[in-house]
Amino acid sequence: LRLFLAIVFISVGLITINILSSYNDFEHSFRLALFQVASIISTTGYSSINFDLWPSLSKTVLLILMVFGAMAGSTAGGIKLTRVNILFKSSVKKIKNMVHPRKVEALTVDGKEVSKSTIEGVQSFIIIYLIVFAVCALLISIDNFDLLTNISASLACISNIGPGFGTVGPYGSFVGFSNFSKFILSLEMIAGRLELFPLLLLFSPNTWKKHI
Repeated sequence: LRLFLAIVFISVGLITINILSSYNDFEHSFRLALFQVASIISTTGYSSINFDLWPSLSKTVLLILMVFGAMAGSTAGGIKLTRVNILFKSSVKKIKNMVHPRKVEALTVDGKEVSKSTIEGVQSFIIIYLIVFAVCALLISIDNFDLLTNISASLACISNIGPGFGTVGPYGSFVGFSNFSKFILSLEMIAGRLELFPLLLLFSPNTWKKHI
């Protein structure tokens, strides 16, 4: 919860400052930033403004929030902040072990030790998430939309966000994509909603073999 609130607070602050010159009103800028950050990080998908017209910094912040998602246990999409937290802590721990190979230190989250199998599961999930996202972005690029549209469309679907940027921005839609791309994006939405592993198991040949 502390990590979630910190990310929301920092994101709202950055966007408010970044778009202040566009609206010349701090209260209005803050309200727009707060609503959009809350909508994106919770993967609700609402928009109160065409944030695709915002400066690059604001759009980059929103793009990162699309990847992070909300907290574990919620119905939000994205990687989930708990996994991001575990990945960050395990990376820091790995660097410390390279400097001090004999040091023994447990990885903890909220005061509870995280098992090695959980860490490996988190790492596997994030790698698969990035692979599925990249492959789908590559496949839908055959429709010749710009790079930002392809990336944000794939990210919006795997994280179940809704709007993205460019052609699929808050004032746009996915209607221009071909049936093939819509099929790919639909599969990506299902995979993201089911947290990837169940759908991958469904297409795994070993799942359908009889085990004696």
